[in-house]
Amino acid sequence: MRFIPGIVLGTLLLVSCGNGDAPGSTQAPDTPTPLAAAATATEAPVAETRFGVAGLIPPHWPESSEHDWRALFEGFDETGALVGAYQAWDQHEPIAMVYHVAGERGIVPVVALGVTRDLPGGGLEPQFDPAADDARRAFIDAAVDVVSEYAVEYLLVSTEVDRLHDHDPDAFDAFVSLYTETYEAVKAVSPETMVFTAFQLEMLRGDAALSGREFEERWHVLDRFEGYMDLVGFTTFPFLEYEDPADIPEDYYEAIARHTDLPVAFTEIGWPSAPLSVAPDSPHGGDPEQQAAFVRRFVELTDVLDVRIALWAFPHDPGAGVLSTFESIGLRENDGTPKPALEAWKGIAHR
Repeated sequence: MRFIPGIVLGTLLLVSCGNGDAPGSTQAPDTPTPLAAAATATEAPVAETRFGVAGLIPPHWPESSEHDWRALFEGFDETGALVGAYQAWDQHEPIAMVYHVAGERGIVPVVALGVTRDLPGGGLEPQFDPAADDARRAFIDAAVDVVSEYAVEYLLVSTEVDRLHDHDPDAFDAFVSLYTETYEAVKAVSPETMVFTAFQLEMLRGDAALSGREFEERWHVLDRFEGYMDLVGFTTFPFLEYEDPADIPEDYYEAIARHTDLPVAFTEIGWPSAPLSVAPDSPHGGDPEQQAAFVRRFVELTDVLDVRIALWAFPHDPGAGVLSTFESIGLRENDGTPKPALEAWKGIAHR
């Protein structure tokens, strides 16, 4: 079985999960309710957070062996109850594999169907014309098929869609329409599936100095999906703005509760464990202790929210050749060596 990794590493500085331009394929082994009201900024969470990892990145990626893939599968148990299976919308074979492997271990997949791809100079563009009737029908049918076949508990329809809003407002408008139709179609066949999309938190806040661009706050894009999200998703990489986890403001994540009362899904969380290879003297980047400190800091700062999903990106470092911003963001090194952040993550995932 050919497997295309579920994390896309193509944008100028940000990883955009689930999009279409996977950096390569790897041979994987054959493997035998209604929501409670969301918490406010001063209330305790109303439901338990489920932790896990995002991205099917095994050791020695992208040259992973069958042994490496088995190590990835076995590692699902230590990082929490969830695994992010992020794929382009028309690549369903890997989702079948993830469901088989995860099911054997009692792990729940968070399925993401990517709709966009990254552009070399930054920004996103759709993989297909979201305004074209034939393309829309094909996507909706694909989402319904996946949900029907695998009894999907969490369906993430694309991610960091605010970046598409910045780059191509017309395409974003068409995506919003496609998303709402997809939501209705999925709910018609699987009312219990939690359907949502995700936004890039640092850019949404206007905090992404490391990107080299200036952003204004754009929380208003959440309003375009009102009534059609069971959760609200965010990717979060505060190192794009701050040099040390201790520098992150106390109300950094509390801002989310001022703009939505939906339960929250953090679909990608990360902090690097090494300086940026392209700018080793830059104050941005990290070290193993900072990465572990961010795990603990993240839990402290999000305690005011009703967080249902928290996925770290990635289980392993993606290795040389990816964007330097994310070379060292995994919980393990590329060869599988655990980092201090792994123990910190296990501590919160199994508390």
